[in-house]
Amino acid sequence: MARRNFRKRHKIRKKTFFLKSKYFWFFFLFLFFSFVVFYFSFFWNNIQVRELNILGNETINKEEIEKIVFDNIERNFFFKSSKSILFVGTSKLEREILNFFPKIKEVNVSRDFFNSLDIEIREREKFASFCSQEKCFNIDEKGIVFEIMKEDFGIMEAMVSSQENDLIIELVEKREKISLGEKVLEKEILDIVSKIEEKFEENDFQIEIEKVVVDGNEKLNVITNENWKVYFNLEKNIELQILKLILLLEEEISIEERKELEYIDLRFSRVYYK
Repeated sequence: MARRNFRKRHKIRKKTFFLKSKYFWFFFLFLFFSFVVFYFSFFWNNIQVRELNILGNETINKEEIEKIVFDNIERNFFFKSSKSILFVGTSKLEREILNFFPKIKEVNVSRDFFNSLDIEIREREKFASFCSQEKCFNIDEKGIVFEIMKEDFGIMEAMVSSQENDLIIELVEKREKISLGEKVLEKEILDIVSKIEEKFEENDFQIEIEKVVVDGNEKLNVITNENWKVYFNLEKNIELQILKLILLLEEEISIEERKELEYIDLRFSRVYYK
């Protein structure tokens, strides 16, 4: 048999210039559109934050809030500044505002497309002056410190201020350092003080609380504007102690006798007074 010689046939491919390659153009278009999206998302003039609508600030300077906001939303890309509203993290911005301004109790940031942000804030209201280590601070109804009264504003000055219905709360246990935004008293303690004030007002005793001294977790001493004291036991039924106090003032101690009163002690099963 005659041998047949088979030769491998090699298919010769023509070289394709890369500009004519569909893959090249697909990749080019992908990069181009990505760049367009990136540019318009960050730098398009119509979505840059220019205005802040700030509502609810009563004592905090508006310009200070604006500075914190713009410092947090401004970003730099390729040496170009952007304040794109699309990338404003409202939750993060709310946390930054709360951290910077302890006096702000609540804040809500929302986008008002396309060039402004709405910022609604609620400031803390003063419940009392809290004094420790000869310095006094303003606290709210939850026991959070939000303002220093003065750098050199001590307890004596605070007592003078209390003549203008400024309640003073003092801890027997001194604290070394107090920071703004810190919780220094439990809300339950302040609720007790509010309850006592409410009962005094309901019964028209014309008695006001000027100072409260908290001694650990056991004792709460109240000093009235008539310069007599009430001793409470925080470990026992406070409602019952307040009821005993009101009944005592209604039935046993007259207005004239209150002028000579030194204290009322409610810490035991039997009430003592002098």
